Amino acid sequence: MKIPILTVFVLFSHFVAFTQVQVIEYYNEEGHVVEKEKSFYYEVGVKIPRLIDVLKKNVEVSPAAIKYNYQYIDTVKTYYVATNSLRSLVIFEENGMRQGVYYEFHPNGKLREKAFFLNNVRAQTSSAYYESGKPHYVIRYSTDANSGFNIISYWNPIGIKFVSEGNGLCDCILKAGIEHGLNEKGKVVDGLKDSIWFGFIHDTLSFKETYSKGKFIEGKRFLNQTEVPYKSLEEAPTYKGGLNALAKFLQKNMHYPSDARRGGIEGKVFISFVIDKDGTPGDFEIAKGVHAILDNEALRVLKLMPGWNPGQQRGVAVKVRYILPVNFDL
Repeated sequence: MKIPILTVFVLFSHFVAFTQVQVIEYYNEEGHVVEKEKSFYYEVGVKIPRLIDVLKKNVEVSPAAIKYNYQYIDTVKTYYVATNSLRSLVIFEENGMRQGVYYEFHPNGKLREKAFFLNNVRAQTSSAYYESGKPHYVIRYSTDANSGFNIISYWNPIGIKFVSEGNGLCDCILKAGIEHGLNEKGKVVDGLKDSIWFGFIHDTLSFKETYSKGKFIEGKRFLNQTEVPYKSLEEAPTYKGGLNALAKFLQKNMHYPSDARRGGIEGKVFISFVIDKDGTPGDFEIAKGVHAILDNEALRVLKLMPGWNPGQQRGVAVKVRYILPVNFDL
């Protein structure tokens, strides 16, 4: 099956002309963008310029603009590279957010997961299935995006039900939570983790955690024959010296481009970058641009940043992608 890499359609309304661009992006199994030759699946969808760019008549059709300043609309599908068979399907609304039912399929074509998105986050109930077609689990997401999810039902691969109506002893591998695919064992009460839970990676004990009615109390990470205690499941990376120090760094190093000043160009540039395990920032990208002049200045300055305090997950430093807004005000 041949799919064109870039097809441009120009549509006209009563008020403004705008461009729809069909794009294909390639990903590895971990969901990172890669070259086609190294990809596990590819994504096909239609992107349109952000409304703010349309209103300002600042619409470009270039690879960089399409990547950073366009947003998906309508149905976006992914396909397995090896077979060109459907991998997933999700709907984006005009505001660029995922909304409604989401489907994901195993390589053999059987349903892997049916979920629901509300304003770009998982909501309501998600049902997962094994490659055999047998049920895997049912989880229900809280209306509060920060409150996680409840485990409603869980079955092992041969159909034995460990959790029923939110209660049971779970020996679970869930596609949810902060570390997908871990084997976690513990007590479920009213859909919530309770008492002592153990986590395993490849049958090796990785952590031990204490919960009370879903609330995390404390944990220990077992790493290289040492125990690392932690009081929070995740800690975001922080700039050394705090937000005030970061603001001073930006003020000292940022220069408003003269061409942008003369042209009356202003706005907020969002820069995406990765903070490595040692706190080093890198892999800078424009997540949401304003104009090439301002975008490049924001990139230049952030690439000068010194090291951060790295993010942590269960007591261990991890790579974290971070998005930082940079304001340009006239």
